Amino acid sequence: MKMRGIFSYLLVLPPFIVLALFYFYPFAYSVLISFTDSKGEFTLENYRRALELFRGDIIFTIWICTLSTVVTGLIAILLAAYLRLSDSPLKKYFKALYRLPLFFPMVVVAQMMRDFLSPHGYLNLMLAELGVIDLSSP
Repeated sequence: MKMRGIFSYLLVLPPFIVLALFYFYPFAYSVLISFTDSKGEFTLENYRRALELFRGDIIFTIWICTLSTVVTGLIAILLAAYLRLSDSPLKKYFKALYRLPLFFPMVVVAQMMRDFLSPHGYLNLMLAELGVIDLSSP
């Protein structure tokens, strides 16, 4: 394998380690202990009790999700047909409106990156706590 390929894998290794430690391990551990009782033996009692306590909430959530998906789909189909088939002056406003959901995530990501990477951002504060850098000249 070429050196460049190995270096690429080394660059993506830290994010994978962070994912493994802070997401995959806690998730797998939570699933594992959800199937055990206080003695450490396998049981489905936790799920039976959860269904007993939250059956109404689960059914309500499924109903609301289904209803909102159907209503959103119908509105989307009607709006798409209107935008495609109409020459109304409102068409340009609807086009601008449906582009907003594409724009806002970029603004949020930019703000998060600024908070993380700024001179006194989360990354430099963490590195200062570890003694790696001096915050007076990050």
